[in-house]
Amino acid sequence: MEEALSIEVAEHIFFWGAGQWNNYIFIFALVIAVVINGTVFVIDSDAGQYNPSTAGDIENYRVLIGVSVAYIMVTFGQNFSAMFIDKTNADLAHITTRGFHNGWESRLPFLLLLWLHGIFINNYIASRLGWIYVITRFFYPFAYGFYGQFTVLVEPITQTNWSVIAYLAVSLIFTSAGIDLAAEVKKSSPALMYLVMFACLLCFHIATTIQGLLISTCMTRGVQWKNETDKIQ
Repeated sequence: MEEALSIEVAEHIFFWGAGQWNNYIFIFALVIAVVINGTVFVIDSDAGQYNPSTAGDIENYRVLIGVSVAYIMVTFGQNFSAMFIDKTNADLAHITTRGFHNGWESRLPFLLLLWLHGIFINNYIASRLGWIYVITRFFYPFAYGFYGQFTVLVEPITQTNWSVIAYLAVSLIFTSAGIDLAAEVKKSSPALMYLVMFACLLCFHIATTIQGLLISTCMTRGVQWKNETDKIQ
């Protein structure tokens, strides 16, 4: 009886069951990311399309300035959480460090793509996606530390953030080729922006995975060569 009870408890450590990772929640996170960011385009028929009347007018970039400052404040606020934890606790120290660095690592891509999109495509859509990024990023340390360790609970936030970065990047690539991605898609149906968002996120995952595999393979072989060389010497 006690053994059966211990097994049952062990299989339900998290609300989704045993294990830090759950594929169903990861898929749910992808859907959430696509729906949240895609809806921005669906609810506004002009969202995302190039608006030449706003280009070069500093008044139209006030919201982007607000998004940028809010992001910086959120990032530093997460860093200041280190002041209030028990630094001798390794788990708390790790959660605090990852909560800060995970957002800090993507600060340059996010801010750069945010402003490039705002200047060269549409500052309104850049600001809306920017606010989605900042608000969800605020909750990242809470999700990371909810169970005192990394779990799939962070993925709805992570995938929403990556979806923003992916769309901003892909739309700029199309713009560099003279194509207004959002405008072309909306000629058929605004709802197709959900598929565009999914495609951008998928491309992001494929591109980063391939690059990561190539780099890690090269590094692993390099370390193996070094170890073998050290043995010979």
